Amino acid sequence: MNLQIRERPHPNLLAIANDDIFESEIYRYVPLKYVRGGELFALLNKNGPFRADRARDIVSSVAKALMHLHEVIGYAHNDISLENILMEDDMRTPVVCDYGLAQKIGSKWDSNKHVSGKLPYQAPEIYSGTARVASPKADVFSLGVTMFVMLTGIPPFELPDPLHDMRYKYMQCGRMQELLKLWSLRISNEAVHLLTGMMFHNPDQRMTIGQVLDHAWFSTSSKTSTTTTTTTTAKS
Repeated sequence: MNLQIRERPHPNLLAIANDDIFESEIYRYVPLKYVRGGELFALLNKNGPFRADRARDIVSSVAKALMHLHEVIGYAHNDISLENILMEDDMRTPVVCDYGLAQKIGSKWDSNKHVSGKLPYQAPEIYSGTARVASPKADVFSLGVTMFVMLTGIPPFELPDPLHDMRYKYMQCGRMQELLKLWSLRISNEAVHLLTGMMFHNPDQRMTIGQVLDHAWFSTSSKTSTTTTTTTTAKS
């Protein structure tokens, strides 16, 4: 798939470097561009939650990269997380990497053979084994979790399972803002509305990546910063 990204590039998708691919008798070597800024996870751990305006810029760029991946290249990434988003030298430009779990959209998804994504980023249909085909909706869910951690410094839940994780159940009942208040966290109502739509349990009700980019949160001029009195460390 890296070859397809090189042929149809996007500035926020990691592609093969200009060097040639070469092979030995056993291995194929694929040179990738070096992204000097490192993982978004490390940046968040070092500096704590992002201001809303910075998080908005990064999430917007990643969403545009995923739209290109889904609609132009035709693949779902299946492992969107803070660890799989690198930052360029400017520390403002994100680059999606690690396509080891990527799969062609619409192709058969065998839950017995596929383990996709990291908890709690994993979409519920993948976690529960009910997914039947590779879908871009799984990436939307994972990006929602990523955005939540960027804004708060903590994961929204441990498991995408309403029977075994009460935080997840509360969020699926539209009570995210109540939980944030209990945790002494604050994010805007627009952000909560967007996150709720991105993390719907039922993928048929979940936002598409296009709907994410059209959301009012990306056009708001609010300068409200995320605050927390509990923790500023991201947890994988």
